[in-house]
Amino acid sequence: MKKRFLKKPMRRHVPKILQRGLWISLLPALSGLLLLAPGCGGGFGSGDREQFLAADSPLREQAGFPALTGEPIEDTEDSAEYESSSLNEETFMEDADMIASNDRNASKEENPRESAGTVLPAPGVRTLENFLRTALLPLGNTMYVWGGGWNEEDTGAGDEAVSLGVSPQWKTFADLQTKDYDYRQTRYQIHDGLDCSGYVGWTVYNTMETEDGGEGYVFKSTDTAELYAGFGWGDFSPASQVKDWLAGDIMSMKGHVWICLGTCEDGSVLLLHSSPPGVRLCGTPVPGDSSERGPASQAVSLAEEYLSAHCPEWFQRFPDCQAKAAYLQDSGQLRWNKETFPDADEIRALTPEELLETLFSEPDPDSSSRLEESR
Repeated sequence: MKKRFLKKPMRRHVPKILQRGLWISLLPALSGLLLLAPGCGGGFGSGDREQFLAADSPLREQAGFPALTGEPIEDTEDSAEYESSSLNEETFMEDADMIASNDRNASKEENPRESAGTVLPAPGVRTLENFLRTALLPLGNTMYVWGGGWNEEDTGAGDEAVSLGVSPQWKTFADLQTKDYDYRQTRYQIHDGLDCSGYVGWTVYNTMETEDGGEGYVFKSTDTAELYAGFGWGDFSPASQVKDWLAGDIMSMKGHVWICLGTCEDGSVLLLHSSPPGVRLCGTPVPGDSSERGPASQAVSLAEEYLSAHCPEWFQRFPDCQAKAAYLQDSGQLRWNKETFPDADEIRALTPEELLETLFSEPDPDSSSRLEESR
């Protein structure tokens, strides 16, 4: 069985005190220094990358992490969603002692594949319900990291995105973050979380595959929905032709990709995505409502209700469940066909309220038997 995080051991280069996990206690102080370091505050663009990395590298090395390099792409000031970065060097301290038992078998026992109140999804069971149950696993325990889920060459899926289950490192990293988390300070740390395309690709892999180490399904977010349709997995509609939003739809817009959970009575859409600060349950405004701080839509209220109930610690730090109106205006759509993800339980016919109630509860025996038959 493949062992996570042990591909390139670096323990001989790091003092024992850092190998024992005590580096975690140093991170708050180091984070404070990092925020004060030249080039480490405010916005980062390709022009000041070298200054950022030069200031950041000594602090990361003190904490047991190697220096970082990389070149961002599609980084804009008016968008909270970003593409992966180009990664040229090792970006994570692969230390066996940092997380208890990195063995895949032990990891499954000590860190079962459940989160946010969901039941254990079944890897390799290709149904729409299983796809959405799997998508909930990183909710409330995974930060948005630019490039997370990609490989170091920035050419496709990284190790985490072709591994079954939630990486223990995601929660370890997320537990260290405060309400002031700034994804711009954690770029290129590809093993610490997921970006939007990494999240969708990880979810697809964990639904379709039964073994680690496959090719993966992480692609540039803008093109993901259309590429999936090109694989014969469903029908693609460009943004101008999208007529409705149903549970399970993959929606791609410029610089972002997200998973739809259905449409509320007021027309607002419930969704899952990885967007700063992390993997989030969100709602759009009512179509046509361009106000930034108007009354919460039904989808936003529903997201707040479930996130506060099932991920209270996360919600206390990151209560924002509002997605932009542009999500409904600018997103192309992939709708899975029944050959790829059958919908025997008619998940698409549920209202968002009924869907969340279903996903956050145990599946009924008949549903479980249908999952087994679909393997």
